[in-house]
Amino acid sequence: MDYSYIINTLFVIFSTTLIILMVLGFAMLEAWIVRTKNVTSVLTVNVMIYVVASLAFILIEYDIAFGSIEVTALSPLAFAMFQMAFVGKAINIMSGGVGERAKIFSLTLFTLIMGALIYPFMVNISWGSDVLRDTFLDLNMHDLAGSTVIHSIGGWALLAAILVIGSRKGRYVNDQIKSNTCFKYPSCNSRGFATVDRMVWI
Repeated sequence: MDYSYIINTLFVIFSTTLIILMVLGFAMLEAWIVRTKNVTSVLTVNVMIYVVASLAFILIEYDIAFGSIEVTALSPLAFAMFQMAFVGKAINIMSGGVGERAKIFSLTLFTLIMGALIYPFMVNISWGSDVLRDTFLDLNMHDLAGSTVIHSIGGWALLAAILVIGSRKGRYVNDQIKSNTCFKYPSCNSRGFATVDRMVWI
């Protein structure tokens, strides 16, 4: 019996569980920073992102990202689930920045595009099968903890979304933050926001 195979598989399954639990952290954080009337919508979006992104990964993205790479050190299914757990995180970064200002249909469409095209390509050229290998475009990069594939892609997607949507209506008056808008947001008046923020990273 190959004990290393079993240990690797169990470790990856445990890590996958922790990553999936981040969905709850993102949902709670986003629910805390929007107006009460939009909490249900934000929570719905977070569930939708995980479901749609995961399906896109299983049906389309995995083959694009990893191609014919063979996984032998652990269960291929555990490896696929581990990779699937990351997909929604890049999209969560973007959705949190446009909370209350984007419709669910628009976010669903973006989730499909990100999950089926943009994200798998970045995975491919970083820790995947690398279609750019042996070309002058080969990045030959080593991504640290998803800092590029997940966080950078999510950040660039959010920047693009903000440029399209613009600033929040009524938030700025004469290039100054309108002071009487803060009371609508629970995070403005509660010390608990810091606690919720920490929970995302625990």
